[in-house]
Amino acid sequence: MLVSHAHLDHIRDLATIADNRAQSKCPTLVVAGTAQTIAILKKHFFNGLLWPDFTKIPNAKSRYHLPRLRPEVVTILRATR
Repeated sequence: MLVSHAHLDHIRDLATIADNRAQSKCPTLVVAGTAQTIAILKKHFFNGLLWPDFTKIPNAKSRYHLPRLRPEVVTILRATR
């Protein structure tokens, strides 16, 4: 999943997607964005306060992988397990 920026209208469903994927035992979800976007998501959304930080939960049934993209640099994203 590519997140262009962290406005609520672009990220609001990430929490529901995480919950649904965890219950369905899906593989890790790749949520990619610029360093700034990923930093905002980690600080304000997946912070263990507002919503669990699925990147830090050991043996979570479904986790997030949050790669940071650099503008104008081609990046190949692959699903992780």
